Amino acid sequence: MRPAIARLAEVREESLRGEGPGLLLLQAPTGYGKTSATPKLYKGCRREGAPRLVHALPLRAVVAQAYEKFLMELQGEAVVGYQAHGLGLGGKSPFMSPDLVVTTMDSYMLSLGRVSVGERGFGHYEVPRSSLLTAVTVFDEAHLPYQSGDPAMATAMYMAVAALTNFGNTCIIETATLGREALEVLTSTSSHGCVVVEPTPRGERGAGIPTACRYEPVEDPDFFEGASSLEWSFEQGPAELGEVTEFVAEVVGQGLRVFVAVDRVVDAIELYRSCLLYTSPSPRDLSTSRMPSSA
Repeated sequence: MRPAIARLAEVREESLRGEGPGLLLLQAPTGYGKTSATPKLYKGCRREGAPRLVHALPLRAVVAQAYEKFLMELQGEAVVGYQAHGLGLGGKSPFMSPDLVVTTMDSYMLSLGRVSVGERGFGHYEVPRSSLLTAVTVFDEAHLPYQSGDPAMATAMYMAVAALTNFGNTCIIETATLGREALEVLTSTSSHGCVVVEPTPRGERGAGIPTACRYEPVEDPDFFEGASSLEWSFEQGPAELGEVTEFVAEVVGQGLRVFVAVDRVVDAIELYRSCLLYTSPSPRDLSTSRMPSSA
């Protein structure tokens, strides 16, 4: 576990004991391991008496990936479920009742707002709502709602943080870059204070952190030295899918990593599936990898 995530877990323990803030924010670069740390955070919450953990993400495609990752890591240790429309995976749980639930921001906000996503007209909204109000909540990739241009989702997150912290819950926000204005509003929204945990090369205070926040800079020179030592090369790739997958297979075969940018989500999914045929280490991995048909 990376140092900043380990510190986040310690602060979460304080919060669950009633000795710390209700709002915890982990601000760390992409690739730091924020999402991957959730199973370990869940195990810590279980040891400390929290009944469940809910992990909310902005996009269905990311929900599918996180669900399968958590399911594999916690197999036999916890009941893992998900809630997102349009995904044909097992383990769907619109009532948010499993030990660990991965869900979209939309489904989360509707359920918290007493709109049941599992059924219509029956009024059983208190079942999923009570599940959320008795869970530790993780809002992952929380900067995306603020960058989408839709003020409704940003407002919904403010209201969710206010409701959860007023109820005495622990709310964890994970982001690569949230922005000072959004952080200031979230800080003022939380009724039990806010702590910001951030990995830094040398432990100095990061820019844009409101003074009202308790700031926890965590030195992690290994991560930043590793990130800065990468050597990048850029080139315009071929236009045809088959040529792209052959190029990716060639690069991966050399032990290198490749990032391919495309215009549409559906093209990214098709490219992923095509490249998987070239780069997957075994047929078993192919059979257990399921991607959504749309995002």
